[in-house]
Amino acid sequence: MIFRIFYSVINLVVVLLALLLSPLSKKLRIAIKGRVHSIKKLKALRAQFPESDILWFHASSLGEYLQIEPVINQIGKSGSKIVVSFYSPSGYENVKNNNIDCKIFLPFDFLWMGSMALRTVLPKKLIFTTYDVWPNFIFVANKMSIPTFLVSAKLDLQSSSLFKRYIYKNVYKGLSHIFAATTKDQNELEKFLPGKKIEMLGNARYDSILSKISSIDFQSSIQDRNHRKALLLASIKRSDNATLFPKVFSMLDEKLFEKIIIIPHEVDEDTVTSYEQIIKSRGHSYCRISSIIDIQGIEEKIILVDSIGLLYQFCWQSFFCYVGGGFSSGGVHNLIEPAVASNIIFFGPNYRNNNLFDAEGLMNTNAAFKIDSGEDFLKKLSAFFHNEEKFLSSADEGANFVKENSGAVSKLLERLINE
Repeated sequence: MIFRIFYSVINLVVVLLALLLSPLSKKLRIAIKGRVHSIKKLKALRAQFPESDILWFHASSLGEYLQIEPVINQIGKSGSKIVVSFYSPSGYENVKNNNIDCKIFLPFDFLWMGSMALRTVLPKKLIFTTYDVWPNFIFVANKMSIPTFLVSAKLDLQSSSLFKRYIYKNVYKGLSHIFAATTKDQNELEKFLPGKKIEMLGNARYDSILSKISSIDFQSSIQDRNHRKALLLASIKRSDNATLFPKVFSMLDEKLFEKIIIIPHEVDEDTVTSYEQIIKSRGHSYCRISSIIDIQGIEEKIILVDSIGLLYQFCWQSFFCYVGGGFSSGGVHNLIEPAVASNIIFFGPNYRNNNLFDAEGLMNTNAAFKIDSGEDFLKKLSAFFHNEEKFLSSADEGANFVKENSGAVSKLLERLINE
Protein backbone atom coordinates (compact mmCIF):
# COMPACT_ATOMS: atom_id res chain seq x y z
CA MET A 1 0.00 0.00 0.00
CA ILE A 2 2.80 2.44 0.93
CA PHE A 3 4.60 1.72 -2.35
CA ARG A 4 1.44 2.22 -4.41
CA ILE A 5 0.74 5.59 -2.77
CA PHE A 6 4.36 6.67 -3.23
CA TYR A 7 4.40 5.55 -6.86
CA SER A 8 1.05 7.20 -7.64
CA VAL A 9 2.31 10.57 -6.38
CA ILE A 10 5.54 10.33 -8.38
CA ASN A 11 3.66 9.18 -11.47
CA LEU A 12 1.18 12.07 -11.24
CA VAL A 13 4.05 14.58 -10.97
CA VAL A 14 5.79 13.08 -14.01
CA VAL A 15 2.62 13.17 -16.12
CA LEU A 16 1.90 16.78 -15.15
CA LEU A 17 5.47 17.77 -16.04
CA ALA A 18 5.11 16.03 -19.40
CA LEU A 19 1.92 17.97 -20.10
CA LEU A 20 3.58 21.26 -19.14
CA LEU A 21 6.67 20.57 -21.29
CA SER A 22 4.80 19.16 -24.29
CA PRO A 23 4.65 22.52 -26.14
CA LEU A 24 8.47 22.40 -26.23
CA SER A 25 8.81 18.80 -27.42
CA LYS A 26 7.31 17.23 -30.53
CA LYS A 27 7.93 13.73 -29.14
CA LEU A 28 6.00 14.53 -25.97
CA ARG A 29 3.11 15.96 -27.97
CA ILE A 30 2.93 12.85 -30.15
CA ALA A 31 3.03 10.53 -27.14
CA ILE A 32 0.37 12.43 -25.18
CA LYS A 33 -1.96 12.79 -28.16
CA GLY A 34 -1.55 9.10 -28.98
CA ARG A 35 -2.52 8.06 -25.45
CA VAL A 36 -5.80 9.93 -25.74
CA HIS A 37 -6.95 7.45 -28.39
CA SER A 38 -5.62 4.22 -26.83
CA ILE A 39 -8.79 3.14 -24.98
CA LYS A 40 -10.91 3.83 -28.08
CA LYS A 41 -8.67 1.54 -30.14
CA LEU A 42 -8.87 -1.22 -27.53
CA LYS A 43 -12.67 -1.01 -27.51
CA ALA A 44 -12.74 -1.32 -31.29
CA LEU A 45 -10.51 -4.40 -31.20
CA ARG A 46 -12.64 -6.21 -28.64
CA ALA A 47 -15.82 -5.29 -30.53
CA GLN A 48 -14.35 -6.70 -33.74
CA PHE A 49 -13.15 -9.93 -32.07
CA PRO A 50 -15.51 -10.53 -29.12
CA GLU A 51 -14.63 -14.21 -28.67
CA SER A 52 -10.93 -14.24 -29.56
CA ASP A 53 -8.01 -14.71 -27.20
CA ILE A 54 -5.95 -11.53 -27.01
CA LEU A 55 -2.32 -11.28 -25.89
CA TRP A 56 -1.01 -7.85 -24.95
CA PHE A 57 2.70 -7.15 -25.49
CA HIS A 58 4.38 -3.98 -24.26
CA ALA A 59 7.73 -2.55 -25.36
CA SER A 60 9.28 0.76 -24.43
CA SER A 61 10.59 1.59 -27.90
CA LEU A 62 11.65 0.13 -31.23
CA GLY A 63 14.73 -1.64 -29.85
CA GLU A 64 12.78 -3.45 -27.16
CA TYR A 65 10.02 -4.36 -29.62
CA LEU A 66 12.52 -6.05 -31.94
CA GLN A 67 13.41 -8.43 -29.11
CA ILE A 68 9.90 -9.87 -29.12
CA GLU A 69 8.91 -9.44 -32.76
CA PRO A 70 9.66 -13.07 -33.75
CA VAL A 71 7.49 -14.27 -30.84
CA ILE A 72 4.68 -11.94 -31.91
CA ASN A 73 4.92 -13.21 -35.48
CA GLN A 74 4.58 -16.84 -34.41
CA ILE A 75 1.69 -16.20 -32.01
CA GLY A 76 -0.07 -14.06 -34.61
CA LYS A 77 -0.08 -17.00 -37.00
CA SER A 78 -1.81 -19.18 -34.38
CA GLY A 79 -5.06 -17.21 -34.48
CA SER A 80 -4.69 -15.24 -31.25
CA LYS A 81 -5.10 -11.49 -31.58
CA ILE A 82 -2.18 -9.24 -30.68
CA VAL A 83 -2.09 -5.88 -28.93
CA VAL A 84 1.28 -4.11 -28.85
CA SER A 85 1.71 -0.97 -26.76
CA PHE A 86 4.65 1.41 -26.75
CA TYR A 87 5.95 4.00 -24.33
CA SER A 88 7.81 6.12 -26.89
CA PRO A 89 7.05 7.34 -30.42
CA SER A 90 10.13 5.56 -31.86
CA GLY A 91 8.36 2.23 -31.51
CA TYR A 92 4.82 3.32 -32.29
CA GLU A 93 5.71 5.24 -35.45
CA ASN A 94 8.23 2.81 -36.94
CA VAL A 95 6.77 -0.63 -36.25
CA LYS A 96 4.72 -1.99 -39.13
CA ASN A 97 3.70 -5.63 -38.72
CA ASN A 98 0.61 -7.30 -40.16
CA ASN A 99 0.57 -9.74 -37.22
CA ILE A 100 -0.31 -6.86 -34.87
CA ASP A 101 -4.06 -6.35 -34.60
CA CYS A 102 -3.95 -3.24 -32.42
CA LYS A 103 -1.02 -0.85 -31.94
CA ILE A 104 -1.30 1.80 -29.23
CA PHE A 105 0.61 4.04 -26.88
CA LEU A 106 0.48 2.57 -23.37
CA PRO A 107 -2.23 4.52 -21.48
CA PHE A 108 -0.98 6.60 -18.56
CA ASP A 109 -0.23 4.26 -15.66
CA PHE A 110 -2.95 5.49 -13.31
CA LEU A 111 -4.91 2.82 -11.45
CA TRP A 112 -8.25 3.78 -13.02
CA MET A 113 -6.79 3.96 -16.53
CA GLY A 114 -5.03 0.61 -16.24
CA SER A 115 -8.29 -0.89 -14.99
CA MET A 116 -10.28 0.62 -17.87
CA ALA A 117 -7.76 -0.61 -20.48
CA LEU A 118 -7.51 -4.17 -19.17
CA ARG A 119 -11.25 -4.55 -18.55
CA THR A 120 -11.94 -3.28 -22.06
CA VAL A 121 -9.71 -5.71 -23.94
CA LEU A 122 -9.59 -8.58 -21.39
CA PRO A 123 -6.20 -9.95 -22.51
CA LYS A 124 -5.38 -13.55 -21.79
CA LYS A 125 -1.81 -12.54 -20.92
CA LEU A 126 0.15 -9.32 -20.40
CA ILE A 127 3.78 -9.45 -21.53
CA PHE A 128 6.41 -6.78 -20.79
CA THR A 129 9.90 -6.58 -22.31
CA THR A 130 13.29 -5.99 -20.69
CA TYR A 131 12.83 -3.11 -18.19
CA ASP A 132 9.65 -1.28 -19.04
CA VAL A 133 7.18 -2.51 -16.42
CA TRP A 134 4.26 -0.46 -15.08
CA PRO A 135 3.10 -1.00 -11.47
CA ASN A 136 -0.59 -0.14 -11.75
CA PHE A 137 -1.10 -2.23 -14.87
CA ILE A 138 0.52 -5.18 -13.09
CA PHE A 139 -1.56 -4.60 -9.94
CA VAL A 140 -4.82 -4.51 -11.92
CA ALA A 141 -3.80 -7.56 -13.98
CA ASN A 142 -3.18 -9.53 -10.77
CA LYS A 143 -6.59 -8.51 -9.42
CA MET A 144 -8.15 -9.74 -12.66
CA SER A 145 -6.12 -12.98 -12.60
CA ILE A 146 -4.34 -12.06 -15.85
CA PRO A 147 -0.87 -13.69 -15.91
CA THR A 148 1.95 -11.16 -16.30
CA PHE A 149 5.32 -11.92 -17.91
CA LEU A 150 8.63 -10.10 -18.18
CA VAL A 151 10.69 -11.48 -21.07
CA SER A 152 14.34 -10.76 -21.92
CA ALA A 153 14.55 -9.50 -18.34
CA LYS A 154 17.70 -7.61 -17.35
CA LEU A 155 18.88 -5.98 -14.16
CA ASP A 156 21.86 -3.63 -13.90
CA LEU A 157 22.11 -2.72 -10.24
CA GLN A 158 25.47 -0.98 -10.60
CA SER A 159 23.97 1.82 -12.68
CA SER A 160 20.59 1.90 -10.91
CA SER A 161 19.79 4.48 -8.25
CA LEU A 162 18.26 3.52 -4.91
CA PHE A 163 14.97 4.93 -6.20
CA LYS A 164 15.03 2.63 -9.25
CA ARG A 165 15.94 -0.38 -7.09
CA TYR A 166 12.99 0.35 -4.81
CA ILE A 167 10.66 0.57 -7.82
CA TYR A 168 12.04 -2.58 -9.46
CA LYS A 169 11.87 -4.68 -6.33
CA ASN A 170 8.24 -3.84 -5.60
CA VAL A 171 7.13 -4.20 -9.23
CA TYR A 172 9.02 -7.40 -10.04
CA LYS A 173 7.50 -9.11 -7.01
CA GLY A 174 4.08 -8.73 -8.59
CA LEU A 175 4.99 -10.41 -11.89
CA SER A 176 3.73 -13.94 -12.48
CA HIS A 177 6.77 -15.02 -14.52
CA ILE A 178 10.22 -13.55 -15.15
CA PHE A 179 12.33 -14.89 -18.03
CA ALA A 180 15.91 -13.61 -17.92
CA ALA A 181 17.88 -12.78 -21.07
CA THR A 182 21.18 -14.28 -19.84
CA THR A 183 22.51 -16.46 -17.04
CA LYS A 184 24.15 -13.37 -15.54
CA ASP A 185 20.80 -11.56 -15.50
CA GLN A 186 19.17 -14.62 -13.95
CA ASN A 187 21.75 -14.72 -11.14
CA GLU A 188 21.41 -10.99 -10.43
CA LEU A 189 17.61 -11.18 -10.41
CA GLU A 190 17.65 -14.17 -8.05
CA LYS A 191 19.88 -12.25 -5.62
CA PHE A 192 17.70 -9.16 -5.95
CA LEU A 193 14.43 -11.09 -5.48
CA PRO A 194 15.07 -13.91 -2.97
CA GLY A 195 12.51 -16.66 -3.30
CA LYS A 196 11.24 -15.46 -6.70
CA LYS A 197 11.52 -18.03 -9.49
CA ILE A 198 13.61 -16.68 -12.36
CA GLU A 199 14.11 -18.68 -15.55
CA MET A 200 16.74 -18.08 -18.24
CA LEU A 201 15.15 -18.43 -21.69
CA GLY A 202 17.43 -16.10 -23.67
CA ASN A 203 16.81 -13.12 -25.92
CA ALA A 204 14.71 -13.53 -29.08
CA ARG A 205 16.52 -10.55 -30.64
CA TYR A 206 19.24 -12.90 -31.94
CA ASP A 207 16.66 -15.09 -33.68
CA SER A 208 15.05 -12.01 -35.20
CA ILE A 209 18.33 -10.73 -36.63
CA LEU A 210 19.26 -14.12 -38.09
CA SER A 211 15.84 -14.56 -39.70
CA LYS A 212 16.29 -11.35 -41.69
CA ILE A 213 19.52 -12.36 -43.45
CA SER A 214 17.62 -13.79 -46.42
CA SER A 215 15.94 -10.39 -47.01
CA ILE A 216 19.20 -8.48 -47.53
CA ASP A 217 19.17 -6.81 -50.95
CA PHE A 218 22.93 -6.37 -51.42
CA GLN A 219 24.96 -8.95 -49.54
CA SER A 220 28.71 -9.06 -50.22
CA SER A 221 31.04 -11.73 -48.86
CA ILE A 222 33.28 -10.64 -46.03
CA GLN A 223 36.33 -11.15 -48.29
CA ASP A 224 34.86 -8.75 -50.88
CA ARG A 225 33.99 -6.21 -48.21
CA ASN A 226 37.52 -6.40 -46.85
CA HIS A 227 38.85 -5.37 -50.23
CA ARG A 228 36.18 -2.71 -50.88
CA LYS A 229 36.84 -1.09 -47.49
CA ALA A 230 33.66 0.73 -46.44
CA LEU A 231 33.35 2.16 -42.92
CA LEU A 232 29.85 2.32 -41.42
CA LEU A 233 29.08 4.94 -38.77
CA ALA A 234 25.89 3.50 -37.28
CA SER A 235 23.34 5.25 -35.06
CA ILE A 236 25.72 8.11 -34.34
CA LYS A 237 24.75 11.06 -32.15
CA ARG A 238 26.18 14.51 -31.59
CA SER A 239 28.11 13.11 -28.61
CA ASP A 240 30.07 10.92 -31.06
CA ASN A 241 31.07 13.78 -33.36
CA ALA A 242 34.16 14.96 -31.50
CA THR A 243 35.61 11.44 -31.62
CA LEU A 244 34.79 10.78 -35.27
CA PHE A 245 35.25 14.08 -37.08
CA PRO A 246 37.49 15.07 -38.75
CA LYS A 247 39.47 11.91 -37.92
CA VAL A 248 37.47 9.60 -40.21
CA PHE A 249 37.80 12.07 -43.09
CA SER A 250 41.57 11.95 -42.70
CA MET A 251 41.36 8.16 -42.92
CA LEU A 252 39.42 8.58 -46.16
CA ASP A 253 42.05 10.98 -47.52
CA GLU A 254 44.76 8.46 -46.68
CA LYS A 255 42.74 5.78 -48.55
CA LEU A 256 42.36 3.61 -45.47
CA PHE A 257 38.70 3.48 -46.56
CA GLU A 258 37.12 3.72 -49.98
CA LYS A 259 33.75 4.91 -48.68
CA ILE A 260 32.08 6.03 -45.45
CA ILE A 261 28.38 5.40 -44.71
CA ILE A 262 26.86 7.74 -42.11
CA ILE A 263 23.57 6.76 -40.46
CA PRO A 264 22.50 9.18 -37.70
CA HIS A 265 20.53 7.84 -34.72
CA GLU A 266 17.90 10.51 -35.36
CA VAL A 267 17.03 11.23 -38.99
CA ASP A 268 15.04 14.44 -38.58
CA GLU A 269 15.94 17.18 -41.05
CA ASP A 270 17.93 19.29 -38.56
CA THR A 271 20.15 16.34 -37.58
CA VAL A 272 20.77 15.18 -41.15
CA THR A 273 21.52 18.72 -42.27
CA SER A 274 24.06 19.10 -39.45
CA TYR A 275 25.96 16.11 -40.83
CA GLU A 276 25.78 17.56 -44.33
CA GLN A 277 27.52 20.67 -42.99
CA ILE A 278 30.23 18.56 -41.34
CA ILE A 279 30.88 16.74 -44.63
CA LYS A 280 30.85 19.93 -46.70
CA SER A 281 33.38 21.55 -44.37
CA ARG A 282 35.96 19.04 -45.64
CA GLY A 283 34.98 19.31 -49.29
CA HIS A 284 34.29 15.61 -49.79
CA SER A 285 31.86 14.34 -52.39
CA TYR A 286 28.72 12.87 -50.85
CA CYS A 287 25.21 11.77 -51.64
CA ARG A 288 22.13 11.70 -49.45
CA ILE A 289 19.93 8.62 -49.82
CA SER A 290 16.61 7.36 -48.44
CA SER A 291 16.67 3.73 -49.60
CA ILE A 292 19.11 0.84 -49.79
CA ILE A 293 21.60 0.93 -52.68
CA ASP A 294 24.71 -0.93 -53.77
CA ILE A 295 27.36 1.53 -52.63
CA GLN A 296 29.79 0.31 -55.26
CA GLY A 297 27.48 1.72 -57.91
CA ILE A 298 27.99 5.36 -56.88
CA GLU A 299 30.99 7.63 -57.27
CA GLU A 300 30.61 9.70 -54.10
CA LYS A 301 32.92 8.80 -51.23
CA ILE A 302 30.44 9.51 -48.42
CA ILE A 303 26.88 8.19 -48.21
CA LEU A 304 24.55 9.99 -45.78
CA VAL A 305 21.39 8.02 -44.93
CA ASP A 306 18.31 10.06 -43.99
CA SER A 307 15.74 7.29 -43.40
CA ILE A 308 15.15 4.87 -40.55
CA GLY A 309 15.26 1.08 -40.97
CA LEU A 310 18.24 0.79 -43.36
CA LEU A 311 21.08 0.17 -40.91
CA TYR A 312 20.92 -3.63 -41.04
CA GLN A 313 21.00 -3.61 -44.84
CA PHE A 314 24.11 -1.43 -44.96
CA CYS A 315 25.90 -3.63 -42.41
CA TRP A 316 26.25 -6.19 -45.21
CA GLN A 317 28.25 -3.75 -47.34
CA SER A 318 30.70 -2.52 -44.68
CA PHE A 319 33.61 -4.25 -43.01
CA PHE A 320 34.26 -1.93 -40.06
CA CYS A 321 31.41 -0.42 -38.02
CA TYR A 322 31.47 2.28 -35.38
CA VAL A 323 28.27 2.09 -33.29
CA GLY A 324 27.20 5.37 -31.72
CA GLY A 325 25.92 6.23 -28.26
CA GLY A 326 28.96 5.14 -26.28
CA PHE A 327 29.95 8.73 -25.52
CA SER A 328 26.47 9.65 -24.26
CA SER A 329 24.72 9.02 -20.95
CA GLY A 330 22.30 6.59 -22.63
CA GLY A 331 25.08 4.27 -23.74
CA VAL A 332 25.95 2.39 -26.90
CA HIS A 333 23.25 1.36 -29.37
CA ASN A 334 22.50 -2.02 -30.97
CA LEU A 335 25.63 -4.12 -31.64
CA ILE A 336 24.02 -7.30 -32.95
CA GLU A 337 23.16 -6.14 -36.47
CA PRO A 338 26.75 -5.31 -37.44
CA ALA A 339 28.03 -8.38 -35.56
CA VAL A 340 25.93 -10.92 -37.47
CA ALA A 341 27.08 -9.25 -40.70
CA SER A 342 30.71 -9.95 -39.65
CA ASN A 343 31.72 -6.32 -39.11
CA ILE A 344 34.56 -5.49 -36.75
CA ILE A 345 32.83 -3.21 -34.24
CA PHE A 346 34.01 -0.16 -32.28
CA PHE A 347 32.14 1.89 -29.68
CA GLY A 348 32.65 4.40 -26.90
CA PRO A 349 33.27 3.75 -23.19
CA ASN A 350 29.65 3.77 -21.97
CA TYR A 351 28.25 0.33 -22.74
CA ARG A 352 26.66 -0.43 -19.36
CA ASN A 353 23.10 -0.35 -20.64
CA ASN A 354 20.83 -3.02 -22.06
CA ASN A 355 23.58 -3.86 -24.59
CA LEU A 356 26.07 -4.80 -21.85
CA PHE A 357 25.89 -8.55 -22.49
CA ASP A 358 26.52 -8.08 -26.21
CA ALA A 359 29.33 -5.58 -25.67
CA GLU A 360 31.20 -7.80 -23.22
CA GLY A 361 30.59 -10.95 -25.24
CA LEU A 362 31.82 -9.40 -28.48
CA MET A 363 34.86 -7.84 -26.81
CA ASN A 364 35.76 -11.18 -25.24
CA THR A 365 35.86 -12.76 -28.70
CA ASN A 366 37.83 -9.85 -30.25
CA ALA A 367 34.92 -9.01 -32.53
CA ALA A 368 34.39 -5.60 -30.90
CA PHE A 369 36.58 -2.97 -29.25
CA LYS A 370 35.97 -0.09 -26.85
CA ILE A 371 37.61 3.19 -27.81
CA ASP A 372 38.23 6.31 -25.73
CA SER A 373 39.15 8.84 -28.42
CA GLY A 374 39.66 9.38 -32.13
CA GLU A 375 43.32 8.50 -31.75
CA ASP A 376 42.42 5.27 -29.98
CA PHE A 377 39.97 4.48 -32.79
CA LEU A 378 42.69 4.85 -35.43
CA LYS A 379 45.16 2.81 -33.40
CA LYS A 380 42.78 -0.13 -32.97
CA LEU A 381 41.65 0.05 -36.58
CA SER A 382 45.25 0.02 -37.80
CA ALA A 383 45.83 -3.38 -36.20
CA PHE A 384 43.59 -4.88 -38.90
CA PHE A 385 44.97 -3.09 -41.94
CA HIS A 386 47.18 -5.34 -44.08
CA ASN A 387 46.35 -8.29 -41.82
CA GLU A 388 43.55 -10.16 -43.56
CA GLU A 389 43.89 -13.25 -41.38
CA LYS A 390 43.32 -11.24 -38.19
CA PHE A 391 40.37 -9.44 -39.78
CA LEU A 392 38.64 -12.61 -40.99
CA SER A 393 39.12 -14.32 -37.64
CA SER A 394 37.53 -11.48 -35.67
CA ALA A 395 34.74 -11.09 -38.23
CA ASP A 396 33.81 -14.77 -37.91
CA GLU A 397 33.70 -14.50 -34.11
CA GLY A 398 31.08 -11.73 -34.24
CA ALA A 399 28.73 -13.78 -36.41
CA ASN A 400 29.31 -16.89 -34.28
CA PHE A 401 28.44 -14.98 -31.10
CA VAL A 402 25.00 -14.16 -32.48
CA LYS A 403 24.36 -17.71 -33.68
CA GLU A 404 25.43 -19.23 -30.36
CA ASN A 405 22.98 -17.02 -28.44
CA SER A 406 19.97 -17.70 -30.67
CA GLY A 407 17.18 -20.18 -29.95
CA ALA A 408 15.07 -18.21 -27.47
CA VAL A 409 11.95 -17.98 -29.65
CA SER A 410 10.93 -21.63 -29.35
CA LYS A 411 11.45 -21.57 -25.57
CA LEU A 412 9.45 -18.37 -25.12
CA LEU A 413 6.63 -19.62 -27.33
CA GLU A 414 6.29 -22.79 -25.34
CA ARG A 415 6.09 -20.95 -22.02
CA LEU A 416 3.82 -18.12 -23.20
CA ILE A 417 1.39 -20.53 -24.83
CA ASN A 418 1.32 -23.17 -22.08
CA GLU A 419 1.46 -21.05 -18.92
